[in-house]
Amino acid sequence: MRLPKLTLTQNKVISVCSWSAVVVTQIIAHRFPIAGMPPAVKALAAAVLFAAAVAVIVTAFGCRTEKPDERATTNQYRANSSLFMLIFFLFGFYILFGDRLGWQTLTFTRGQIILCFGLLCLLQDGLFLLYERFGN
Repeated sequence: MRLPKLTLTQNKVISVCSWSAVVVTQIIAHRFPIAGMPPAVKALAAAVLFAAAVAVIVTAFGCRTEKPDERATTNQYRANSSLFMLIFFLFGFYILFGDRLGWQTLTFTRGQIILCFGLLCLLQDGLFLLYERFGN
């Protein structure tokens, strides 16, 4: 039996759901350390993250996804541009107000980097879906 091809929108929705699971589990792990959790909760978190990882890998390669048309390509460029502007704004905020707020250096843990990467990917795919739905 051959699996049908996913539309680009279906691919991005699966990706958004998967990155949402990664972000939510990472936020929960920051609030409640996983080391102190019961084994059943640890197994559930591992299963959710494994399923999300598989979905992210499958959607990232896009083997079973239709090719994007001109509109989808334009919307992907718009999403990437919006994310760049957001990062540019955050760095500008850090440069202008970081000294007053006592931010001399930024240090990130591995978990915080995973959370930031997950948010970045979630925003990229989410913005793409918003542009596909509401963009001109």
